[in-house]
Parts: sequence; C-alpha cells; structure tokens
Amino acid sequence: MSRRAVPPRNAYVNCLSVLLLNFCWKLTSALDCTPTTTISSVQTTTLGPGVLVPNAPTSHWCTPLQSPFNFNNPATWPLTGDDPAGLDNKKLTALHLDPSANPAVADYIVRKYNCRRSQANPRASNMLQMVWSSSAANLAAKWGAKCLVNEHDPGNPTTPDGVPCNQNLISSWPNPLTWNVAIDGWFEEWRMFVYGDPGMLAIYHEIGHYTLMMWAKSFYLGCAWANCSNTHNFICNQCPDGNAGDLSVPYATGSPCAQCPNNCDGGLCTKHCVAQNLYSNCDALDSTYKICSNIAYSGYAVSCPATCTCAGAVY
Repeated sequence: MSRRAVPPRNAYVNCLSVLLLNFCWKLTSALDCTPTTTISSVQTTTLGPGVLVPNAPTSHWCTPLQSPFNFNNPATWPLTGDDPAGLDNKKLTALHLDPSANPAVADYIVRKYNCRRSQANPRASNMLQMVWSSSAANLAAKWGAKCLVNEHDPGNPTTPDGVPCNQNLISSWPNPLTWNVAIDGWFEEWRMFVYGDPGMLAIYHEIGHYTLMMWAKSFYLGCAWANCSNTHNFICNQCPDGNAGDLSVPYATGSPCAQCPNNCDGGLCTKHCVAQNLYSNCDALDSTYKICSNIAYSGYAVSCPATCTCAGAVY
C-alpha cells in the first residue's frame, strides 16, 4: 500500500492499492538443447540463440573479468549471448551452479544481472546496481529445497531485517541450465515489453520476469540452485520487491545515472537506501515544508526515513 501525506490543516491520506505480481516460468530442455518455455498449457515459445539486445550500451558489467573461457572458472563465463559451443550441460555440477558452494558463482550471477540491468531499453536514469544478499539467497534455497517444479514462493519472502522480496524461478529437466541461460530466459521477455504501454498488465505473464529484473529500486539479489532428481530449479529473489504498481514503468527513463551522477558505475546507481518511506510524496513534503529539519513536522520525518537519511540515494 502506498500512502500520500501532507502536513496538518490540509491533511489527507490517499491510499493507492498496489498490485504485487510474482511470476514463475517453466523451461524444458529438448534433446537438441534448444530450451522451450511453457507459458501456459496452450502457448509455447522457443528461445532463439543468445539474447542480444539491439543498440545495447557498452558497459564493463558485460565483460567477463577474465579470459579466455574456462568451464570451471565463473569469472570467464559469458555475460551476453550463447554459452560457448560444445558446452556439455551434463557436466555441470554444484561448483558451476550452487552459489552457496562456490562464491564465484554468486559473483557471476550478480555481474550477469548488472549487465542486463545496464542494457535497459529505453535507457534507465535510476537503475540501481545489484549486490549479493545472503539472506535473500537463503530464502531462495529454502524454497528451492521443496522441489516444486514451476512454483514460486507465494508468501512474498522477507529477509530477516524486514526487506520484502519478489522471486523469479525457472526449471529445467533432465539436465541443468547454465546461469547464463537461466537468467537470459527471464531477460528474453524484453522482446514483448513496451515501456509506458498500459497494456503491459494484460500480458504480465509474458513480460513479468523481465520487468522484475529491470525494477530499478531493487538492489539486493540472492539466488539458489536446487537439484531435484531429474529437475533443476533456479531461483532468484530480488529485494526490495518489484512489479508493484505500474508494470510498464519499472524504472525512470533518461541518461544512465542521471538521477545519481555522483554515485555511478557502468550506468548503474551505486547508492541505495534500505529505509523505505511510508508516504509516496515524502520528497515533495521535505522540499516544501522541510519536514526532515523542522521539529514541528517531526512526525512526518519519522514516516519518511529514506528522504531524511538517504540523501543522494535512489529509493
């Protein structure tokens, strides 16, 4: 719920209902290793070769930290496009897939996410850089251990420090995917997305994974892999939760980092704020009434912690 507040004598609260959408997606691996996504019982879509975004900006996030490619070194894995030719998914193990077993896998997942977030089209002016959250990852692992194919956590998982999360999930069988392909399975939905189009809500099942990835104000990322006999679940939690309100506007458009010129890395804003305002118009209140410094409005300051404590951050 989003609330709007103004100071006394002209006070009113306008409560807006927020639609929280969680999505899960089933991915199957055919014998020729061409993944096919089952969106519904009657609609299927075949993913083409690696996801290459037209006119995508150049960002260091999309360059592997090391080269050449080494199957056992996540720092060399591709961040855009296909997996290397000849890669045998049957040889993927926990050391390639489980971020809790290999921290380098967690580093790769974060870098892959940041690469794709830096490629928002149209460009994003307030896209936050993702950082790894062990709490969010533990929640993802806990859900993955249930081995429920094609089912996300319906409870909107919340980290121990109270930050709400949303979840993307993808399943494959009989062989695992690489994280490169799993994450691009969600990102692939950019092809259906039209920024600002109110019709996006009607096709949320076709674009919801993408909009969650592109939710600018999410900054914690925690993912897990679950080996469930012949099925493999890949789960990522993003926090604070996204896909709330207008699904067609997951971020603000503009030059990269326009809203964070002093806190920018590769087109992504680096200063986030854990505190969350209770009112939607806190910034306007402080601009007009100086609620953060005027003791007469201290009650409003308590309800606007992001505005009052996170100068220069995206929130």
